[in-house]
Amino acid sequence: MPLYAFTQVSNSILQVTVTCKMCRKTVMFSVRREEWEKFKTGIFVQDAFPFLTLGQREMLISQICEECWDTLWPKENTP
Repeated sequence: MPLYAFTQVSNSILQVTVTCKMCRKTVMFSVRREEWEKFKTGIFVQDAFPFLTLGQREMLISQICEECWDTLWPKENTP
């Protein structure tokens, strides 16, 4: 199964669809084609897409949604 699915919205905009590999939740967001090309060449996700949420960026990196991430690695209660 592919990691990402794309829909071309315009010449410069892509709609990216990513499915969580744990719960199968689908997340969609739009990026500019030039941003996507930078990301694919190895630029850090936070530098390529500073406007995406942490959860959206994690989906691009690991294909794990924010809810599943929190279940796998719960935040520790600190005093």
